[in-house]
Amino acid sequence: MELKKIKHQTIVNEGDIENIWHIIEYLTEKVQKLQNEITDLKKRN
Repeated sequence: MELKKIKHQTIVNEGDIENIWHIIEYLTEKVQKLQNEITDLKKRN
């Protein structure tokens, strides 16, 4: 699924919503990991 494909659809099915939810969860985990790395770097300096 590509976000570009569903961006222009009027009707979004449940599968699309589930895929978007997984993308959001993945990105949230990545952001948290980066925030932790930034915090660790600040503590070192």
